Amino acid sequence: MFNKQSSYIRIPDWLYELLPYVYAVSGIIVITVTPNEWGLFSGFMFLSAAISVFFMRRAYRKARKRVQASEERVFQLETEKTKLGQFKLFWGNDYLSGNSLIDTQHKHIFDACNALMTAVENNQPKIEVEFLLEALITDLSHHFNTEETVITRAGSLIPIEHRQMHSKLLARAEVLLEQYRRGTLEMGDLFGFIGYELVSTHIANEAKMFMEHV
Repeated sequence: MFNKQSSYIRIPDWLYELLPYVYAVSGIIVITVTPNEWGLFSGFMFLSAAISVFFMRRAYRKARKRVQASEERVFQLETEKTKLGQFKLFWGNDYLSGNSLIDTQHKHIFDACNALMTAVENNQPKIEVEFLLEALITDLSHHFNTEETVITRAGSLIPIEHRQMHSKLLARAEVLLEQYRRGTLEMGDLFGFIGYELVSTHIANEAKMFMEHV
């Protein structure tokens, strides 16, 4: 493996934070000092750059906060494992979407996940664990259909990425079920799917989406 040295120059943090404002001020100055077509064009280019940088940075930081929040929830889940000797999901206001039907289904999914994890940790009979995993997949499929119907009836468009996320989660759950039937499923993979992919990432972001758009 080759170790390539970085070829770019890192600008100071204080200048990085000021960039949108520098672009904006530069645009205003150019338009004011050079009141012709070229000046207007150059000035608006600076202003466009300022707006683009501002909103791109804002979107990035929002996304980063979501990732950090997800990591904190996963850490909380792991902490509860240490305290109680077993994994358990805890419902909180962060997961509320503002839609009573969606929230009820989310709570039901929490209960189904807890029942499944408890059965696995307590070494319950294989047929029982398989039944709980199948039931969770059925619940997820029903929930995703309900969610898409609620969004459509509210007059909002369902992002293609959101539909794809539903399909990926269901496909992932089916893979885990098949691995369990073959006896090759790792408990960490199952709990990671439940705690991170399903709850911390999907349900938390889904609740935020409903609060903002539906």
